[in-house]
Amino acid sequence: MVVGRRSGAGARSSYGLDPTSDVFCITQRGEFQLKACYILKMTKLFEQALSQIEHLTAAEQDAAAGALLDYVKHMRDTRLTEVQIAEVRRRKADPDRKLVSHAEACERIARLGS
Repeated sequence: MVVGRRSGAGARSSYGLDPTSDVFCITQRGEFQLKACYILKMTKLFEQALSQIEHLTAAEQDAAAGALLDYVKHMRDTRLTEVQIAEVRRRKADPDRKLVSHAEACERIARLGS
């Protein structure tokens, strides 16, 4: 299904409503269909992301949805242990800590994969 607006004065759906409103979408066969209407409390950034995703092809929308679902499924799995948190705090508090450049960090990460 492709989300969009239909132009043209006087166009009406089979429901007798104005299909140029945001509550309609046009199927691939050119038929009007009511969108599922719901109200979510989203951040502005998430609204912007969804707005951009609406303009992607069906395959690209599926890929974006899959990535988001995968993120939500695993986002709780990437928690640090108490020991790891303590180590991060210790390193951040060290005034003599060594920082590396982006390039050096990329090199180190590449070596880990070898």
